[in-house]
Amino acid sequence: MEREDLQRVVQKIAPGGRLIRNTRLHGGIASIVHRLDVQRVDGTRTAVALRYSAPGGDHAHVTPEKASYEFKVLNTLRGTDLPTPEPVLLDAEGELLGVTAVVASYIPGKPRFGEDAAYMRAIARALASVHAVTPTTHDLTGLRVRRREELRERVADIAATDPYARRLHSAFSQAVESLNLAPPSLVHGDFWAGNVIWSRRRVSGIIDWGGCYVGDHRADVAEFRIDLTIRYGPDAADSFRTAYEQVTGQPLQDPWFFDLWRGGNAYAECEEWLEGLWALGLTHLTATVIRRRLKTFLDRALRARPSA
Repeated sequence: MEREDLQRVVQKIAPGGRLIRNTRLHGGIASIVHRLDVQRVDGTRTAVALRYSAPGGDHAHVTPEKASYEFKVLNTLRGTDLPTPEPVLLDAEGELLGVTAVVASYIPGKPRFGEDAAYMRAIARALASVHAVTPTTHDLTGLRVRRREELRERVADIAATDPYARRLHSAFSQAVESLNLAPPSLVHGDFWAGNVIWSRRRVSGIIDWGGCYVGDHRADVAEFRIDLTIRYGPDAADSFRTAYEQVTGQPLQDPWFFDLWRGGNAYAECEEWLEGLWALGLTHLTATVIRRRLKTFLDRALRARPSA
């Protein structure tokens, strides 16, 4: 992106201001992220994060509609105590840069990877704070709601030509109708280590809210368990489940169902997960390693079914 293009963005968010520094941030897959340091006309400075769709990208979730939805989510979450970016500017139709773009406040820090007890507790507390936001405590009007019907539709995403994936699909299909859904709460929808920002060894922010919805919180727990399984193995995932249960003071009911749901999708979409991990420097991971770890994790979920 040329400097004059970025300056047009600066003029929109700080008329009369100027761009001091432009820093490309690492980790984006379907989008490109820059930190823009801006000096306002009164001499004060601010930092914002500019995210725009990668030119020529084929990721379906980078669309004007979905960018607009994420901007709406960030506005909704301003009424909570969650450490989320502040929405600054939406350019869904690409009038400024020629591509869909969103500007939000910059949260200092970076993602951190670990599996020690302190790390697990900190992540569990951050996720529990997300799930403490419910339709009874906050106005979540306008956010998507995922009910049983949406879960049923997602079953089809696991189906594949792989015989093991078909087995997962069958187990999930049999269980979806009888599942007792938890009371609805805010669900991040893509809760993994790359979307949790740390500063001075504390969680300072949670980013990338485009997949957010109101639904069953166990999906987020399973998502992070999958992330840990891919990076370290299923034992680390079990440690996180324990940490989350200790933080909330409540055991998770039927976690195997959501492990199958989120894990089955990860198994089928291994290359896409790998792309995100490599973008954050975890190049030691391979598709073979990931699938082996996921299969061990998913076998445990299959054995945990009541009918097993």
